[in-house]
Amino acid sequence: MAIQIVDSAPAQVSERPHISHSQVSMFDKCMLSWYLRYILKVRKPASVQMMVGAVVHAVLAANFRQKVDTGADISADEAVSAFNGDFDKRLRNGSCKLIAGQFPDAFKSAGAALLSHYLQVMAPSLMPMVVKMPNEMGDLVDTPMVEMQFIREIPDTGVDFVGVLDLRDNSGTVIDYKVVGKKWGKADEEKKRQATAYGFLLDEEITGEFHVGIRDAANPQIQKVRAPVSRLSIDAYVGHLWTVVETMKLIANGEMEPRVHSGFCSEMLCQHYFECQDWKMGILETNPDPGNWARAKANSVDEAA
Repeated sequence: MAIQIVDSAPAQVSERPHISHSQVSMFDKCMLSWYLRYILKVRKPASVQMMVGAVVHAVLAANFRQKVDTGADISADEAVSAFNGDFDKRLRNGSCKLIAGQFPDAFKSAGAALLSHYLQVMAPSLMPMVVKMPNEMGDLVDTPMVEMQFIREIPDTGVDFVGVLDLRDNSGTVIDYKVVGKKWGKADEEKKRQATAYGFLLDEEITGEFHVGIRDAANPQIQKVRAPVSRLSIDAYVGHLWTVVETMKLIANGEMEPRVHSGFCSEMLCQHYFECQDWKMGILETNPDPGNWARAKANSVDEAA
């Protein structure tokens, strides 16, 4: 039986504003990139690297959902078939943007090899935690903690925090998959803060674990990175969220200009690379009236497009 890939549900929130950890990470790295994406709504197709990660996530989610019923993982061949089909479908639909020198078949082969490796090496020891959750009829039913969405209010902000757990296994470990081109190093330590975001969403100290998958068709690898989360780190993260949200409000209202990332940038690293270059060269000019600042920026971007 062919595996069925089901996209995770969109955020089910009230009309209240909401943010996610990925949005906070973007904001921390480059306020301008966040401003272009979330305020001016400059939307770009995902990179092919991001698409590979999305398809790997989708197949693993489908596998672990069915594993609760069958007790076994799907075969590597079945997973690769599902991966290839979903990858080709997204490619046809224009879900990703290729830049010069990128060949989709190379990324497809690397993603399929990584997925096959994960199912043979990591997945056999994992079984999702099952919890009682209400269904559409309001009845409590057993639900595997796979691609499960959580929402919590960020204290004193009027803003919700939304996140989706990739997997929580029956030992209680919260697992997040990362598909990357090389192993994590010291420069990637800050990415472990995502585990703290899960601790906040679950409102408990947890053991986070990142399964970092290295894309390499000839030699795929899995790097396991542990990230224990204490109550103290959760409290510190909540304090950071408050600061981020209040700064976001100032920028969105035109009372503050977004700070531009001061490090190395490239088209491969940022979807808003070209808009950022226009900003730095003064093509996107700031209106001196702070009250009209956001509107002036939006008009400038429209004209530049």
